[in-house]
Amino acid sequence: MRFSMPLSMVPTWMILIACAMGTFIAERPWEAPEGPLWQGGLTVYTVFEGAAWMSMMGLVFGCWAFARFAVLLVPLVLTGVAYTSSHTGETTAGVWWVGAALTTIWLVVHVVMSVRQLHYVAKLAKSAATTETMALGATLQTNMAKAQRHSINWAFGLTIAAVLAWTVVRWVMGLELGKTSQELDDFPWSALWALPALALSVLAVGQIAKVVWRAISRAVVGNYVWQVPPNSLGPVMGDFSSAGMNDELSTVKKSLAEVTPGCLCWTESQREDHRFDDDEDFMENLKIDLIAATDYCVHHGIDAVNSLTPQDFKRQLEKGWLWSEHTRFPLRIKGAAQTAVLVGFAGHGFTGMIANHRGGAADVREWDTDLAWERESADADVWGSEDSLLPLGGEVDRIDLHDDGWAGFAVRFKHERAWFLADKQE
Repeated sequence: MRFSMPLSMVPTWMILIACAMGTFIAERPWEAPEGPLWQGGLTVYTVFEGAAWMSMMGLVFGCWAFARFAVLLVPLVLTGVAYTSSHTGETTAGVWWVGAALTTIWLVVHVVMSVRQLHYVAKLAKSAATTETMALGATLQTNMAKAQRHSINWAFGLTIAAVLAWTVVRWVMGLELGKTSQELDDFPWSALWALPALALSVLAVGQIAKVVWRAISRAVVGNYVWQVPPNSLGPVMGDFSSAGMNDELSTVKKSLAEVTPGCLCWTESQREDHRFDDDEDFMENLKIDLIAATDYCVHHGIDAVNSLTPQDFKRQLEKGWLWSEHTRFPLRIKGAAQTAVLVGFAGHGFTGMIANHRGGAADVREWDTDLAWERESADADVWGSEDSLLPLGGEVDRIDLHDDGWAGFAVRFKHERAWFLADKQE
């Protein structure tokens, strides 16, 4: 599909470091006599050379923070350093041009791989598509639109910030151009202001490229709902074989707790979190419908879990309050019906959203606003080591879930909610 993040970024970073070290050694600044920072009057090229050099040094030490984004940023910065060095007569300009060329070639390789991935995903989507349709819930549609607007807003904001920064640079340069190094005490403020302006410009270009590629990806692939085979390594990080979202473990719906006579879960949540008492903004903006299930609640406590017959337990298996917060939701047997789907996946340009699939419709919770994370080749699979780390004592019984399409057992304990014991991975 495409290179992992380290394999993508490290070659670019190494080329950048090699250029910086090669130039430093070639120029031997420790042997040069002290003199003015620049000769003659300050020029536009001198200002931009200083800003480009500072940007380059920032990337040398902080390239890792930009991850794959560095594959685009570094060629732009190196080109800027090479261009300004050529116009100011630096003897090492050739080194920067070679670095810019090599990192640009590496960028082109990534572009080609992205195009190939997009072609493959589009081809797979059309060949695997069925005539079946699936309704998309209102929350899912809203959150997907928010995710797209988020990227556009970032691109717009960075562009506006860059324009404002360059406006300041132009004004400051008007006051400093033509002045000597001595007149400005070897410190041109215009170069200092040009640094954030240049950085914002490069980031804006990268973000705009991301928005454009996302639009192209969605247009080429189309809006499909993907069923990722259970217990397999899918294209994004996520568990498509689980009975529910793992952050719902040991929880109950607030709306249910409020109307259930004798339920203590909502009362305990209010008592344990003081924001319910003295934070009006918190109460007004409280939109989540999940609260912690109280261990001694008659309806959703540990005794309630253990009092269920095995048949009743299996019928309510997807309810979070049955399960310990230290385990995971049960996993589907390969080939069993899924409860999670990937909506809108179009390659790494748009990774889509993982949605719950129940009752013929796909939807997400109101606070699930992030797109799925792209899976790296080194990522672990969906089977976690925590599946076998059961409590050492107090076991009540084990409920076999295989006949109902689940790959393991539910293990109940006297002083703990149920755990899921998964079958060993083959």
